[in-house]
Amino acid sequence: MNEQKPLALIIEDEPEAGEIFLAALNTAGYIPELVTDGTEAVEWLSTKIPQLIVLDLHLPGLSGTEVLAYIQRDGRLTETAVFVTSADTHMSDTLRHEVDAVLDKPVGFRHLRDAALKIKAT
Repeated sequence: MNEQKPLALIIEDEPEAGEIFLAALNTAGYIPELVTDGTEAVEWLSTKIPQLIVLDLHLPGLSGTEVLAYIQRDGRLTETAVFVTSADTHMSDTLRHEVDAVLDKPVGFRHLRDAALKIKAT
């Protein structure tokens, strides 16, 4: 049986975090792609529909909150799960009701992998 892996987008400008997130989502059975700024993320999302988005809030270009607003407006992305990652717990807490999960940084490999596996199973 050749089941296609779901696509995941990581929007993260910190190289070390990006590498951890890529490895965790790959291990969870996704095809992960990484972009490093908000403007690039919106361009990417205009042509692809991932099952999961891991979104940092503090990004160059468009901010994470601006990218989240784009995701919420785009009707093609209504079934896409969004995990917000941030070291700014106050800011991420204000978005908790708008996303599928808030992961406070530093986000560990196992924590992201396990959260992504739950989304993949649904």
